[in-house]
Parts: sequence; structure tokens; C-alpha cells
Amino acid sequence: MAAWGSVENCCNWESVECNHNTGEVDELHLDGLQDSNSEEWYLNASLFLPFHKLKVLDLGSNNIAGWIKNKGDEELLKLRNLEHLSLGGNLFNNSILSFLKGLSSLKSLDIGSNQFQGPFNFKG
Repeated sequence: MAAWGSVENCCNWESVECNHNTGEVDELHLDGLQDSNSEEWYLNASLFLPFHKLKVLDLGSNNIAGWIKNKGDEELLKLRNLEHLSLGGNLFNNSILSFLKGLSSLKSLDIGSNQFQGPFNFKG
């Protein structure tokens, strides 16, 4: 990620993939950026809004415990092209589950190895 500041075209950045025809970012692979021993933290999901064509978002293994209030799951719902979302290996609890139903374009979802408890239902 240190190379991001030294390369002008974001399509050449590490962990970023762009559509070759449009030049727009369509994949962000941001997994494992936080040390596994680091403290839990809360993500400002509105940071992803400029990437309105985003198809793949990998946030796995980052000790994310949730979203910053008013900048969280409702912001991710605006990513209408999102097909693959990886949230595995974080510290999410059941509170994030309700918003997942709103991600209508999802084809795959990884939520394994989090802090979920008890049964939950994705029907509806």
C-alpha cells in the first residue's frame, strides 16, 4: 500500500484492479492490511462511494468490528454493482447481518470467522 502515493494512476496500485475498457476501479483487495494483533476498529464505508462500479470488495482479516455510525452499511448498499464481498476474518457480530439482504447484486459473500452468535435467517 505504500506504493499508492508514488504511482499516479490508481489502476497500477497494489490491490486495485480496473476495468481495462473504462479505466474505472472494479476490484479492491484490501484484505490483511491490519496486523492480527491490532485493536478492533470501525470502518467508514462511505470511503468506497467513489467506486460506484465496484464489483469485488475484499476487506477480510482486518479486525473490523463494524461501521462508523451514519457512514456504514447504508453506504455499502449504494454499491449497486457489488458482486463479491469478503468480510471474513474480522470482528463483526450479528448486527451487520440485516444489511446483507440489501446487497441485491451479490453473487458471493464471505462472512466466516467473525463474532456471530446463535442462529440467523437470511430469508426475506
